[in-house]
Amino acid sequence: PSMKVFVRDLLFSTKAWRSKNLLAWIDEFEPERIFLLGGDTCFPFRIAARIAADRNIPLDVYLTDDYLLNAVPKSLLSKFNLRRLRNTYQEVFERTRHLFVIGTAMADAYREQFGRDFIPIMHAPVMPDSMSLRTSSGGLEAVYIGGLHLGRANALMSLARLIAPAVRDAGASLTISVYSVSPPTDQEMAGFRANDIVYGGGLREEEVSQVLARAHFALHVESFD
Repeated sequence: PSMKVFVRDLLFSTKAWRSKNLLAWIDEFEPERIFLLGGDTCFPFRIAARIAADRNIPLDVYLTDDYLLNAVPKSLLSKFNLRRLRNTYQEVFERTRHLFVIGTAMADAYREQFGRDFIPIMHAPVMPDSMSLRTSSGGLEAVYIGGLHLGRANALMSLARLIAPAVRDAGASLTISVYSVSPPTDQEMAGFRANDIVYGGGLREEEVSQVLARAHFALHVESFD
């Protein structure tokens, strides 16, 4: 992954991305602002900042995960990539109008790190008013819909082990249903079965609200890696 990140950033550090077709499309589209969903590579930030500067339009950035402060580089190349990412964040954030992050803890940490205000926003699915939660005729169901990467599968298993005694003491049963387009590994699947976690595969867009409507609890799981 470190080499892939390095090569991509290297390729996009040239002016090759500024093709005539891209610039013509931007002229035709006439953007009034740029909203960048940032990640762990530098080039999207630099490209977005360049376009915003060229057109004199505001740039807003949203980070839905922390790729910097809690990262643990395991090689010289990953350390180099992390240092470049930190410098890019610092440079681009100074020219950004609004900065959004996924939660209040991240907003506080990034505000201390970069000296800018970060606005915490979280996304949530919208369920139609016609759908109502089912009654508790039997066991309880908690639903998680999302990726299993960056330790989220382990976080789900830890949560299941944590609440299991309380559920038993209450004389109830709880199943955690997990829906993700990225299937768990064999080891994770074994852990799921041992902790009453059911993997249901991926969902189509129209199925998301239906699955949530039948659940008693909707889970939001962050990475602890």
